[in-house]
Amino acid sequence: MKKNILIATTQKTTFIQNHIDNLNGNIFFIHGATIPIYKDDGNPFLSDSFFFILLEKIINKVGFGYFFRKKAIEKYLIDNSIDVILAEYGHVGVNFVEMCLKLKIPLYVYFFGYDGYSSSILKKYKSKYYKLNKVDGVFAVSKDLVKKIIEFGVNKDNVYYLPCGPNISLPEIDLIEYEINFISVGTFTEKKAPDLTIKAFKILNDKIPSSKLIMVGEGELLLKCKNLVNKLNLNNSVLFVGRKSLIEIYELQKKCRAFVQHSIIAMNGDSEGTPVAILEASAVGLPIISTMHGGINESVLHNKTGLLSNERDYIDMSRNMLKLAENISLAKKLGKEGIIHIKLNYNNHNLVKELNTKMKLM
Repeated sequence: MKKNILIATTQKTTFIQNHIDNLNGNIFFIHGATIPIYKDDGNPFLSDSFFFILLEKIINKVGFGYFFRKKAIEKYLIDNSIDVILAEYGHVGVNFVEMCLKLKIPLYVYFFGYDGYSSSILKKYKSKYYKLNKVDGVFAVSKDLVKKIIEFGVNKDNVYYLPCGPNISLPEIDLIEYEINFISVGTFTEKKAPDLTIKAFKILNDKIPSSKLIMVGEGELLLKCKNLVNKLNLNNSVLFVGRKSLIEIYELQKKCRAFVQHSIIAMNGDSEGTPVAILEASAVGLPIISTMHGGINESVLHNKTGLLSNERDYIDMSRNMLKLAENISLAKKLGKEGIIHIKLNYNNHNLVKELNTKMKLM
């Protein structure tokens, strides 16, 4: 008989949807905050009106800790006979420790990146992460993140490196010799440094005016990047195409020489776990041009599946772009090695199977 599995998170991401689709059990999903606000049917545990949420915050500040919402969640767990909980993000998991101990429900916690790096998250939760010694297992998407969690005081024997793999399986791309285009995919946020990608591309474009940079995504830095493109006279060479589906991205990738992403540690400490867009690009044979940063050091092998620069060194990144612009044979070689690397180390089927095994769902 399949177990009833609760997935609790702040928001649904590609990785989390993968768990919803592939964990071996009956899935229940709650979300909306570190102590989730909404049930899987979209209805709130309590009122989601502005005034009620404000009242909750006031009650929390005087020491009651979202008492009523936690009680409503407890009732939900009992009413739905929940057998096991997967808390997606470390700071979500912390809020479920006492509840799970009280109800004797196994709890597993998955770290994805900013929950272990962001200064705002760590300011509030770092001193509480020791509580995760009481859970049944802690997973992290990169080896660097595993080290961070152990530094927080979590027993190393209970922390597991378990990256997430790309969700789709698409045919290998045949790189086109006569098109020198590069593609970036991701939210326009500080840790992805899209402005530094643009600056690197500017140096390349001055040498190869026919080159193009396709930027997929939206975000808080989009306007800043558009202004930068205008300032650098790149309006005809940098294409902002907004959000795209996985298939639409794949169609764009067919016209490109390489995937580019200049990830950095943001001012607030936020850092990458394992960027899914990099995995997806590498899985179809695009070489990766990126930085020696977080989980990218594991998902991209320098000089074997891609070319990596130091963070913020966009000049070196431009050199790497030029290498692949001028040498399609090298680009193809890196791309083919990337496919092998992803198949061996980021096979989604195998990774989900391992998660099911560790959570005793098999």
